[in-house]
Amino acid sequence: MSAKKKVAKKKTAAKKTAKANNTSIKIPLNPNLPQGAFISEFLDGGSLVETKGTATGRGSRSWARQVGTRTKLGELTSNVGNLPHPFTQSDGDMSAREVISLSRKAYYNISIYKSTIDIMTEFSNSKVHFKGGSAKARKFFDAWYKKINGWSLGDQFFREWYISGNVFIHKSDAEFNVNDLKTLNQIYGSSLTKANTSIPIRYTILDPASIKATGASFASGLYKKTFNAFEVENLKNPKTEEDRLYFDSLPPKVRAQIKRGTKNISVDLDPSEVYLIFCKKQDYEPFAIPLYFPVIYDLDLKLQFKQADKLVAKTIDHAILLITMGAKPEEGGVNQNLMEATQELMRKESVGGRVLIADYTMKAGFIIPDMGKIVGPEKYKVINDDIAAGLMNIFFGEDKFANSMIKIKVFLERLKESRNAYLNNFLIPEVKRISEQMGFKNFPVPVFEEVDLQDEVQYMKVYTRLAELGLLTPKETFEAFETNMLPTPEESLQNQESYKAQKEEGYYEPMIGGGNKEEGRPDGETAPQTTKNVGPIGTGSVEEKYSLESLKNTVAHANKIMKLVCLKHKEDMGLQRMSAKQRKIAEARAQRIFAHCEQEDWEDFARSGEEPPMNFDRSNRIAKIQTEHKITELPGILLAESVIKDDKE
Repeated sequence: MSAKKKVAKKKTAAKKTAKANNTSIKIPLNPNLPQGAFISEFLDGGSLVETKGTATGRGSRSWARQVGTRTKLGELTSNVGNLPHPFTQSDGDMSAREVISLSRKAYYNISIYKSTIDIMTEFSNSKVHFKGGSAKARKFFDAWYKKINGWSLGDQFFREWYISGNVFIHKSDAEFNVNDLKTLNQIYGSSLTKANTSIPIRYTILDPASIKATGASFASGLYKKTFNAFEVENLKNPKTEEDRLYFDSLPPKVRAQIKRGTKNISVDLDPSEVYLIFCKKQDYEPFAIPLYFPVIYDLDLKLQFKQADKLVAKTIDHAILLITMGAKPEEGGVNQNLMEATQELMRKESVGGRVLIADYTMKAGFIIPDMGKIVGPEKYKVINDDIAAGLMNIFFGEDKFANSMIKIKVFLERLKESRNAYLNNFLIPEVKRISEQMGFKNFPVPVFEEVDLQDEVQYMKVYTRLAELGLLTPKETFEAFETNMLPTPEESLQNQESYKAQKEEGYYEPMIGGGNKEEGRPDGETAPQTTKNVGPIGTGSVEEKYSLESLKNTVAHANKIMKLVCLKHKEDMGLQRMSAKQRKIAEARAQRIFAHCEQEDWEDFARSGEEPPMNFDRSNRIAKIQTEHKITELPGILLAESVIKDDKE
């Protein structure tokens, strides 16, 4: 055997040994490989390993592919191993079009999938407040956020975030002339001096399914948009000023392709004009995977089961009703007239349907399967549990309290994550950039209203106590009730200054404790006594007189009315016995009758069950007696009915 054959034989044996041991085989690096070839190798199931060697006598660089062999582990996990990769490759570009399209179809057609995304979107998108900075800067950004229709933008952002996980926001700027600068300087106190300064006035959410990632490194963020037929037609024959301006801003090559009607036209996305925001994307991934995409496999299986149930349900429509009539001739035979009458009756669709009427000699039967086992809910249980676990929807399911609380925490954390992505990756950078262009020294920070699923009553008690202590102004208190947000230290100082001035003018005087300034006679001066009314201790200066006999009769009458009201309430509610809670409700109604009706009308309202009309004169008179004698409402009512009236009146 020649020396060359021996060397070739050794190399072949080495390759076989390496393959058997699942080791690396060096593949020389070809600089002329098409773009994305390494990615293709990775997606085919192997892995590329960078190695260094001295094959040429110098340090050389090559790529070695880790050869994957079919092992027992691969056979045991064949279902997972056969799952498709979510990204598609074409001409060296990567796209997530297929997974995004599936997620959208599920959103359009499957109720629980759509409901989950809509709920997450609605809770995520709340009112935006601008905190900090100067008052004029906050006023400007409040107006700017309304101008760009921030609520609608946030709604679209969060819906796209939960459907596809890939949000591309394109901004459109507007330039200001000299007159605009003067107006802005006067209203908002900006320091703009340079004309033709531009700020964004419109943001558009691009379709992520029409966007491709280009380049071997996805961390650099090189993306391009592919125009669909509808967009090409609108740009070719622009109908609006915006379409015309956008067409003019495209590169000459792209404009020429649009005019020719070329297919698959794409344009590179300028990173300075487009915000790229992804949900849980790794640097080595071209796109993010839709948040709820793994649930689609379970949803598809459930749809297959429902389709099978639909086919089984259709077979029920072919059932036939068999009616046998008559008997043997010796036992009476068959009554033909009765059979014809029954046939005529059963031909009516409102009565019968598919009906076969024959004599007693006909035998027919069907083998009917147990429909409950075939169409029943048992087969859906595991799938429904998997879907509920994947969606983590806190509003569907029958979990225990502990599991529900865990889901609520996960739900709130997902809301925070999406909100932080919207603020930190888009809105805050835009506010900062616009502030620099507008000349604001201190720019405000946008924040969302907090979403709290806990007991609001406890928070309201805290806010009320802070207001009682004077730590919150009335305006801040009402804002806290509405938004669950407290002022910043700077805002609190400004509001307290305004609140102090308003209190000095006589506003917001407390009902208890009096105002800040005491009016009347200075200290040390006295006035001559004009009247002297001496009475028993504890009676003060009460001048009205009361009849003990009238008081006794009033108490007896009130007791009778109370019983009537309780009986009427018991009858209206259909109760056998009245609980303590129901008795309190009835007694409260009786007390309303006492407070607003004259005594001669008490029995009429007690028997009718009607609510008495408000009598402010009577209630004010009773309140006055309560204040004079320091008693509660019911004793005050009884005392008011016992007043000895002056004969002169």
